[in-house]
Amino acid sequence: MPEFDRVLIGGLGLLGGSAALAIRRHGLAREIAACGRRDLTPAIDAGLIDRQPHSLEEAAREADFIILATPVEVLRRQLPRVIERARPGAIITDVGSTKSLLVEAAEAATGPGRFVGSHPMAGSHRTGWEAATPTLFEGTTTYVTVTSRTDPDAAARLCRFWEQLGSRTVVTDPAHHDALCALLSHVPHLTASALVELIAQAGEDPAFLRVLAGSGLRDTTRVALGSGAIWEEICTHNREEIATRLEATAGILRSLAGDIRRAPPGALAERLDRAAALRARLDRGAE
Repeated sequence: MPEFDRVLIGGLGLLGGSAALAIRRHGLAREIAACGRRDLTPAIDAGLIDRQPHSLEEAAREADFIILATPVEVLRRQLPRVIERARPGAIITDVGSTKSLLVEAAEAATGPGRFVGSHPMAGSHRTGWEAATPTLFEGTTTYVTVTSRTDPDAAARLCRFWEQLGSRTVVTDPAHHDALCALLSHVPHLTASALVELIAQAGEDPAFLRVLAGSGLRDTTRVALGSGAIWEEICTHNREEIATRLEATAGILRSLAGDIRRAPPGALAERLDRAAALRARLDRGAE
């Protein structure tokens, strides 16, 4: 028997579309419906979903598992309405990369839906369900966030769902999630954007720089290709954690510049070797 009867996905972009494909591949639902800002008939024709309901709130009355995959500020507005209209016992989750404000909005809502926040650490600079793949979540980590008000059965079922899609799950509270994501995702993205801005300020011909740029620069700045509007919302939702970590990054860069100018022979190499060793440990930890 499928894990769920009717799955509803709000926002059929890369993550929502990939969830639909993975659910289909693993036979986890009898029916998959999705709502989006555009006509999803091509997604139905492609076998990604079964139908497109008239509205998210209307379809929430019928689904027993709801995945909200819209931008975080849209999520914050959607959550109370979906929780209020959900059928009794329905599990509601999201895939947003910030959690504190979303969980706060969910727990302030009244209704029969059981919300548990989640955040799969998966993605691409590509967007839209056309870029979706059923293997997007395989080998990734997904945060599942809980508070004292979280239904433990709903949290356990949500962890099992992500693990069935091939993802490891880490259970933590929303504030800890936001601190970790600022460190491991949000600040790296903004640092990549800052590096691109630095290159732009050099005043060189972009076509000339494109010929000269190596794979190291491309790999380092790839994440800067993300949507500015989406990242502005993420920064707004997690502003204190992100700003604090960016200020710490700026301090490290100033210290590094000082070492380059004034450190005795060997000191800079020792510092860079320490960083290289820490980076190697990250790779070993993923093995």
